[in-house]
Amino acid sequence: DQKNSENVLQMIRDLRAATGTTFVIATHDPNVARAADRSIRIVDGLVATDPPPAPDASLTAYEPQTDAATNAVDGADKGVSA
Repeated sequence: DQKNSENVLQMIRDLRAATGTTFVIATHDPNVARAADRSIRIVDGLVATDPPPAPDASLTAYEPQTDAATNAVDGADKGVSA
């Protein structure tokens, strides 16, 4: 339900602030997705949207590239997943 969902999101925010831990959440709920700092959409098994990290990000993130000829995501055959 919505109240428990918000409580869990707040607990994740608190843990992140206290420990610096990164959380990966898979959801179909657009409200939960909007609460994230970064959201990667997957459609039909392919990365549909993956905004770049914030300019002040201290680490460089892996950004999969799509081959226009095959519509395959680079790294898919190497066990890399989003």
